Amino acid sequence: MSIKAKAESQLNWVEKILHFIPGFKGYYQRELRRDSDKVEREYLARNLQQYCQKLNSVSDKILKMKNFDLLTQLNSVVTRITTLSSQIQYAERGYSGFFDLIKIRQAELDQIYQYDLKMLEITESLASQINNFVNEISAANLQTIEDSLIYFGDYFNQRLNLLRGLNKE
Repeated sequence: MSIKAKAESQLNWVEKILHFIPGFKGYYQRELRRDSDKVEREYLARNLQQYCQKLNSVSDKILKMKNFDLLTQLNSVVTRITTLSSQIQYAERGYSGFFDLIKIRQAELDQIYQYDLKMLEITESLASQINNFVNEISAANLQTIEDSLIYFGDYFNQRLNLLRGLNKE
């Protein structure tokens, strides 16, 4: 069950009554989308930070192997994850005020939500790749993680462009 669906299922009786007021239901659904967007981004950011910790835990092993090139690459990957985590956590929420130049409509909020769901899938894939790297430390496994992070970052930038109105025709 998605976060949005779970929130809708937990409406109290006052909120259910308010849904009968013209215009309120649409307003409330937009707010649910915005809130679920924020919760998912916080979840993504937390997961990415956990991945950093997991990758940092193998740095001693790599140091003992005296593989300094791999250690440098690992540090680069950890930095990339940390940066991406911060970008996701503090990204724009999909809110637009009445007088804002760029309006975020319900269709764009739905698209943003789809972007967030895809990013959840990417983080699950990253978790698997990181586990593979921890179990079998190699440059190839680390390169796979780095490639996924680049893809993740590009995908996240597409989401930001949608919010900023840069991909509209």
